[in-house]
Amino acid sequence: MPAMSSSTLHMDVEGGKCMRLMARIKAVVCIYLAMTLILTSVGGGLAVADESDGKYIVIYLEGIDLNLQKLLLTPLGVEVVHVLSLINALAIKIPLGIIGSVLQILLNDPNVEGVFDDPVGSADYTVSIEPTDPPPEELYPWGLDRIHIPEVHAQLAEATGSGVTVAVLDTGIDRSHPELNPQGSPRIVDCFNALPGGGSCDDDNGHGTHVAGIIAANSNLQGVIGAAPLIKLAAIKVLSSDGAGHISDCINGLQRVYTKRYPLVNMSLGFPEDNVPLQRAIARLYQRGTIMVASVGNTNPRPSAAGEGSDGEGSDTTCDPEAAGEGSDGEGSDSETSCYRTTNIKYPAAYPTVIGVGATDIEDRVTNYSRIGDAVDLVAPGGSKETGRILSTNRGGGYGEGSGTSQAAAHVTGAVALVMQRQALQGRPALTFSQMLALLQNTAVDLGEPSEFQGAGLLDVGSLMNALQ
Repeated sequence: MPAMSSSTLHMDVEGGKCMRLMARIKAVVCIYLAMTLILTSVGGGLAVADESDGKYIVIYLEGIDLNLQKLLLTPLGVEVVHVLSLINALAIKIPLGIIGSVLQILLNDPNVEGVFDDPVGSADYTVSIEPTDPPPEELYPWGLDRIHIPEVHAQLAEATGSGVTVAVLDTGIDRSHPELNPQGSPRIVDCFNALPGGGSCDDDNGHGTHVAGIIAANSNLQGVIGAAPLIKLAAIKVLSSDGAGHISDCINGLQRVYTKRYPLVNMSLGFPEDNVPLQRAIARLYQRGTIMVASVGNTNPRPSAAGEGSDGEGSDTTCDPEAAGEGSDGEGSDSETSCYRTTNIKYPAAYPTVIGVGATDIEDRVTNYSRIGDAVDLVAPGGSKETGRILSTNRGGGYGEGSGTSQAAAHVTGAVALVMQRQALQGRPALTFSQMLALLQNTAVDLGEPSEFQGAGLLDVGSLMNALQ
């Protein structure tokens, strides 16, 4: 018998490992397929609503190989939409005809910790961004004026957000806009499409560009100026052209934030209910020290007509008199029973580790559309149709007006960026989430409204920066 070389022996050993792995995969796949046939023949093990789109998030036990699990799901006809290593999960789409069978298989899998819905959320703006002519000369929009950004910029020349990067999880950002990504001095440092299939991070809606402008519009003698005009932007597209996206898309975006170690996140979006996968993703970033800001959400007078994520502002639809009071359409009412008021703060703003922001109008009143509840940490300018919307950048290199808690959150994010920059310039350690929230709340202006409406009050960047002296 001829002697075997060490290289031949190594190849045989590696080949043996490969064959054993393939045999293991085949065996598990056979079991999965057999269970599918059995469950299908008896009608499946779970009742699934007809309107389900078949999207779920499967969280696996710690240490389970997600790539292997992805291979095992493919023969079942399951599409793996996202690999969410941040929470050791797979976002999947199951064909409608076999949802019950596949879910039963997953729930019986000892490697699976849990299977969760993957619901749709949306951007928090009251109506679509309305294009408008550029201002005749560069200006600060009234929202930034109300929180004293012009005075801060005048007194502290270094208050620009330089050295800080903010991840904007939204509909994308117009990368060709001169206010956000000027030629010769690009400020969009990351472009990531977190939606299924990936692609461009460019804004095909307008919402993300509008939010980004409030935070970061350049000081260039034209258009508008943002709160932090030299901050870097990470454009992370988690919402599609209609302003909607699944929780798994948002988690995929947060995974990008975690991987890139961005210190600050703006989420002008929300989901109507708590969700374990989202909760875990937020917890991972909080543990990393990431500061997250989110809009508390807008309310609509008639959800079936206005749609989730809209407050119906500008609509002729009136509220149910029994809910809002006889003869009232809810608009302008301070009653908690008004259809313009709800205690259902959207997620992720409802989490205690996220700064939840409500909206005020040009007269420093909490707007009728701004959701209320204990999770409102503070309020900032969001605008309204009646008293004036917020002017900012719009896709296509132009400008537009919009209103909502989305815009309010962007004001707070810009302020947080200035705090981060100042801490770094003074050689001080970065503030923790608790320290940042306390600073924002302790310097806010009390508007005299209940705390569930205004939180600690209106953002005041002048007092905020003075507190850092």
